[in-house]
Amino acid sequence: MARSTGSISGRTIVLGLAAVKLIVHLVYNRGYGYFRDELYFFTCGDRLDWGYADHPPLVALASAAGRGLFGDTLSGVRFLPAIAGALLVVVTGAIAREMGGRRFAQALAAVSVIAAPILLAQTNFLSMNAFEPLLWMTFALVVVRIIRGADPRWWLAAGLVAGIGMQNKYSMAFFGASLVGGILLTPERRILANRWAWAGAAAALAVWLPNVLWNFAYGWPILEILRNAGAGKNFEMSPLEFFTRQIVLAGPATFPIWVAGICYVVASRRVRQFRALGIAYVLLFALLVALRGKDYYIAPIYPMLFAAGAIAVERAAESPRLRLLEPLSIGAVAACGVILAPLVLPVLSVDGFVEYSRALGLGHAKTENHEMGRLPQFQADMFGWEEMARAVAEAYGTLSDDEKARVAIFAQNYGEAGAIDFFGPKYGLPKAISGHQNYWLWGPRGYTGEIMITIGIDREDLEKYFATVEEKARVQCGDCMPYENDNPVYVCRGIAAPLQEVWPVTKHWR
Repeated sequence: MARSTGSISGRTIVLGLAAVKLIVHLVYNRGYGYFRDELYFFTCGDRLDWGYADHPPLVALASAAGRGLFGDTLSGVRFLPAIAGALLVVVTGAIAREMGGRRFAQALAAVSVIAAPILLAQTNFLSMNAFEPLLWMTFALVVVRIIRGADPRWWLAAGLVAGIGMQNKYSMAFFGASLVGGILLTPERRILANRWAWAGAAAALAVWLPNVLWNFAYGWPILEILRNAGAGKNFEMSPLEFFTRQIVLAGPATFPIWVAGICYVVASRRVRQFRALGIAYVLLFALLVALRGKDYYIAPIYPMLFAAGAIAVERAAESPRLRLLEPLSIGAVAACGVILAPLVLPVLSVDGFVEYSRALGLGHAKTENHEMGRLPQFQADMFGWEEMARAVAEAYGTLSDDEKARVAIFAQNYGEAGAIDFFGPKYGLPKAISGHQNYWLWGPRGYTGEIMITIGIDREDLEKYFATVEEKARVQCGDCMPYENDNPVYVCRGIAAPLQEVWPVTKHWR
């Protein structure tokens, strides 16, 4: 990349790269099918509230807004995540600029964000994770500005962003605590010793307060869900394995960039005021390992490290002997991003994906303790949902008109229930009920349980509660997760007690 001060500014380059990322998402976010969590968030968006058992309300609001503005198409419901991904590029470039990075550093940081597989994947579909990196990095940008001497009243902006982040995903608290912890461990702790820092904390709490009150009213269900997930749902990793996964998730070519970023801010006198950023990564890494968090939980922190690492590369390339470091680094990151993109974007057919990942010598990285098929869980969870709805419709078609008016459709998990809620109207199906996550809080929706269609529940368990259990169909979904394939659809009659009475035992929070 040219080192001269040409007419194209770093801001302009970053904006151009943000447009590239947006276009990539708009082109490739229509492949495969709806993701499991998206179907659940659709239902949450139809029932807006200040909280849900397993997540705060922002993603439900984004679901309602996206579908209301752009319809139920894949590209429509994923438009806001695509915008969040593009804005993340802009914010990362701004962090690099605030830390003293010139044109090249801003460009390399932006390209690293685009090329990082985990960030590319997360901003390509609707989830909390699509907005999480943008909120984390906006918070980091404001803190960097304050460290550089900006008006302390900027803490109010930081608090506002933190509060919105808590309304998106509770992990904002982990990042905020890690970054503040990093500040406290450096001389920059002085920026916390003023009333505006406390005012910012109060602003964050005020924005988050409606969700706090919702959680208090329902007994903080998120804590029970997190305990259950840590007790067996999540795939356990050693600290070394957790770290190794980061190289794959953020991209092998960006690995030297973000490691250099940590080392640079911690060791270099030129940017010593930003040491808190490197320390924050170490603190957050240790916290997530201790809590048995999934490997991608730390992913939103990488853009600020890309920014710091890009500055380190830019400064190193000031030496005549290292002039080639700039074009080599940006070329390697971009090339690696292109090579790995088909693994996280629906660019290829399923057969093509399998062959491509096999050619690269990559296996399936597990995040949960489930049997795997030929697709990784991320891709597999985009298949089979309408097939499942059709199988339920087949069983529903065997009922009399009177039974159809009374039947409840009980799903084992929120993906199945969300699929019934979303695809079901096409087949004349009523809304689903489930004991999984917030579906349990929504309750049995007035159904008595005297006749019920169930998906994915063992016959032995059903026979404990019903007089008759008849298999009427089977879900055949091919490339879906194995535990969703070949599932029986039962019609159950003669419940032992009213559904409202047995509802507590259906609770499945994990």
